[in-house]
This record gives sequence, C-alpha cells and structure tokens, in this order.
Amino acid sequence: MSRGPEDSGFEGTELLFTFAETTNMLCDLERLCRKNALRAAQTKQLDRNLFLNSSAKALQDTHFTPRQLSEFVSEVGLKQERIVLEITERVAIQEWDSFKKTLRQFRATGLR
Repeated sequence: MSRGPEDSGFEGTELLFTFAETTNMLCDLERLCRKNALRAAQTKQLDRNLFLNSSAKALQDTHFTPRQLSEFVSEVGLKQERIVLEITERVAIQEWDSFKKTLRQFRATGLR
C-alpha cells in the first residue's frame, strides 16, 4: 500500500490521493506508486500475483501505456500474468468504449 511521508499530513492514502487528484497530479502519483510496487515485488522475489490499483483516469494516461507497463514488468523480472490491474472507484469512467479498448490492450500484453 502506498503512503505519504510520515508526519507530513499525507500518511493516509485517502488524503494523499485526494490531494493528487485536486492538483491534477493523480496520474503522476499513480505512476510512481506502480513503479515502487513493482520494484518492491522484484526485491522480495514474490511468486504470487501482484495487484496494482489504478484509476480509470490513469489507464487513459498517455504516459501509462500497456507497452510501457509490460516493458517495466519485464525489466524488473516479473511475469506478466502475475500482474493484476485493479480499477479503483475513485474516478468515474467517462468514455466506456475507449476504456474497454484500453483494457483489451492491457490484457493483450498478458496482464490481468
């Protein structure tokens, strides 16, 4: 689970992600959290599924493509099929057709 720095007022995920959303930095924060989670999984050499939370908005982020995530997963030595994207309920899905297309692209890389 991602948390902000201790004694910063952002230790709790709710405040941290709410602030990121209101300052238009949600996608940046989510990108950082995903990379940190993947690096931590590499360090611990996990041999089970890794669940990565992502907002619908972040899935549409041009800096978060299925190819980029797939390459990073490979770089850290994890198996694509062990990565499960969980869509958070924080941000409503606006464009259903586009969202479904993006999900298909992520699944095509072997991610779940």
